[in-house]
Amino acid sequence: MKIAYFLDFPGCIGGASKVLLTQAYIMSQKGHQVIVILPEDENGKHAYEFDEISKLYHLNVTTAAYPVATTLEAIDIIGSLECCDEMMHLLSKEGVDLIHSTQINVAVELASRELGIPHLMNIYPTEPEAFDIKWLDVYPHYHSADSDFFCKRWRDGLQIPSRCIRVAYKNNSKRLNKEIKEISFPIRVISIGVLAEHKNQLEIIKFVWECKKKGIEIALTILGKDDTLYGQKCKEFVKQNHLERKITFQGIVLNIEDYFEQSDLMILSSVVESYPGVIVESMANKVPVIATPVAGIPELLQDGYNSFLTKGCSCEDIYEAFERFWLSTKESRMQDIINHAYETYEQNHSYEVVGTQLEAYYDWILKKHKMQAPYCQIDNIKNIWKSFIKEKNLKQADIYTQKSTWFLYHLYERFSLEKPERIAIWGAGFWGETALKWIDILDCKDRFVGFIDTYKQGVYFGYPILENCEETVSACDVIFVAVGDVDGCLKIVQHLEKYKKKKNRDYFTLKHDLIRM
Repeated sequence: MKIAYFLDFPGCIGGASKVLLTQAYIMSQKGHQVIVILPEDENGKHAYEFDEISKLYHLNVTTAAYPVATTLEAIDIIGSLECCDEMMHLLSKEGVDLIHSTQINVAVELASRELGIPHLMNIYPTEPEAFDIKWLDVYPHYHSADSDFFCKRWRDGLQIPSRCIRVAYKNNSKRLNKEIKEISFPIRVISIGVLAEHKNQLEIIKFVWECKKKGIEIALTILGKDDTLYGQKCKEFVKQNHLERKITFQGIVLNIEDYFEQSDLMILSSVVESYPGVIVESMANKVPVIATPVAGIPELLQDGYNSFLTKGCSCEDIYEAFERFWLSTKESRMQDIINHAYETYEQNHSYEVVGTQLEAYYDWILKKHKMQAPYCQIDNIKNIWKSFIKEKNLKQADIYTQKSTWFLYHLYERFSLEKPERIAIWGAGFWGETALKWIDILDCKDRFVGFIDTYKQGVYFGYPILENCEETVSACDVIFVAVGDVDGCLKIVQHLEKYKKKKNRDYFTLKHDLIRM
């Protein structure tokens, strides 16, 4: 068969794209024809790592521009419709039998429907409330993830087939032939992943700080894209607390095995994950793992058997797990834990195991797809959005609101039926202004009572900043959470849920970052 693989975001190569590139390579080694489509930004650019890995795997590649979304709420329907014809032309030219993409790629899905080609998506974390909105059907009808946890969530949420295909990894490290020697100070710790709120690396940095105060020598190396706002926050903490000699930021690297070769321990502190590839890489390179027990991680990792699982995501939780790691080292149990981890890798993550599972799923999809009834087609979707955009004059809206047309349409449909009586916006800033525009688009301005903002008083855009937050939360049917930072949004959400408010029913977030699972 010939398979087209569509990667996700052009700015940097994340774990999801790495997984898909590896799956493309495995299928090419099994004798299938493979074409990889690298994502381009508005300037026709993408991160150089895409090319480097593609060359390493000897993959046939081309490029294209298309929007993808990591959540159902964030689908850019206008952008997807605009490049749908180009996707049809590309797929027709390549003559593919099956499409495999990462994240939600609506442009490719609609093109695949017109051409009658089955389309499988890899997508991972999602909040259960994402499925409480009755979305129009524009998403792929086949799914895979790297954990049973999220396979079940997507399968139940969208009522589509899903299979767990684990992260594949092959290691040629010299470390495989070495017995683990006694660990000495400083203990060399590695952390891998783009510096982001959900990766929570600041807690690892704070753990190093705590160790310093206790007289424990730790040398932490952080790998991954670090020119982010969160990355800057992490670097500022390091500088303010004089940790420069203990913590180094290496940015994006391709020679990951060289860093494992010099490491005693890998720490993963994420609050949102599925089943991170860095855990697989660590087990394969015989580096012990401390990890937070989120989503699919406990499916294969057992505390004290093949890893050390924290009880939470704080630096204190990391330190407690580190104490158990150090005790295991002193009691000569570490070699057994490392061996068990390597066995876990071989049984679940080898190219042979993953390749067999993936090929079987492809064959099943091709057979099932021939018996499927036709899905909703492009013209039907175009007509819905042409009408909505014209009615709401969305061509004159700001760029973010235009990209949120999909979400706004579904809110409009819902509010037209349920008609909330009292609406408030939490956040009297830039995003609060955007939310006010949305309320106008949704024909609900006559039911808007004002803003909630614990840092401001008075009036904003002619509406009151309400002084009694608790009374407002209790009295309102709908609250728009309109803040820009993830931490702030999470605190507001936790507060709202104390009042039994539910996401996508009683409150809606303007930004669709995954803040919990």
